[in-house]
Amino acid sequence: MNRLTPRSARTRVRTTRYCRAVVESRPDRPGTVWVSFSGEFDMDSRPVLQAVSEDVGGAHVVADVSGVAFADSSFLHFLLDIRHRLVLADEVPRQLARLFLLTCTTTLFTYAPDPTHPDGRAGPSEGAR
Repeated sequence: MNRLTPRSARTRVRTTRYCRAVVESRPDRPGTVWVSFSGEFDMDSRPVLQAVSEDVGGAHVVADVSGVAFADSSFLHFLLDIRHRLVLADEVPRQLARLFLLTCTTTLFTYAPDPTHPDGRAGPSEGAR
């Protein structure tokens, strides 16, 4: 189970051969869902992203993208579609941070504060540049 949610969560798992998305909702936090992404997200993963989009509906989304090994414009488009109700939690992987940088979308997302950084700074790692 994702470290972001307790055991009382309702869980839906969406997978393909190369990617996985786990959508969790908690009865004590209605209107918010947690999604943990892992693997490689490209054009072939669109059915997974569409299913996740349907699962989250209009809820606020806390997304753990730390397990994303590869992402192309399909994944970026999905994130941009829900950005007004999305918080990226945990570390943004170097490859995904680089995609944000190259597409000038880094500042369009909300990042959860990083408790391990001395000033609680949020956002992609500096190594993405």
